[in-house]
Order: sequence, then structure tokens, then C-alpha cells
Amino acid sequence: MVEVFILPLLLIVVSIVWMVYPPQKINHFYGYRTPRSMKNETNWKLANYIASRILLCISITIFITHLIAYLLIPKEFEIVVIPLICCDLIMVLMMIPITEIVLKKSKE
Repeated sequence: MVEVFILPLLLIVVSIVWMVYPPQKINHFYGYRTPRSMKNETNWKLANYIASRILLCISITIFITHLIAYLLIPKEFEIVVIPLICCDLIMVLMMIPITEIVLKKSKE
């Protein structure tokens, strides 16, 4: 069941790369891309700074959740894989409204 840890580890690596090598210019390929974040350079830099750190926190949380589930119920772990992955997706998508709220508040 090692493959269940691939997603959170991959997300951790992606978020660290994103933090170390943030996108410098607004683009449609790499970075946190929403209309609000792409409005100007200030929003772009803030959005990518915030989103990369949120993704790292979420990724670590997902890894710990998978590890705890695996340690607590190793024999029935296959049963909880799909619900875990659904929760992972929801957690990763939560990065968007959180980042948008921060961007909106930075204007005020």
C-alpha cells in the first residue's frame, strides 16, 4: 500500500518546488492562476506565496492522515482509500477559497 503515500509526497515536493522557485511573471502555465491573482504583480506574488504555503500544510496533513489510517487499520486500509482520496481532493481544493480570501482582504 505504499502507492497511497505517493500523492501526498508528490504534493509536498510540488509545494516545496513552488516555494523555492515561485513564478516571477504573470503567466498562464505555472503558478496560482485566477482572474484576481493575475490582475497585477502584487496580487500575483502574494497569491503564489500564500497558495504554495497552504499547499505544503495541506500536503503534510494529507500525509499524516494517510499514515495514521494505515497504522490504525492496516488490514482494512483498502476500504478507506477511496474516502481518503476524496478528502484529499477537497482539502487541496480548499487552497483556492483561502487564497482568494487573502487576496480580497489585501485590497482593503
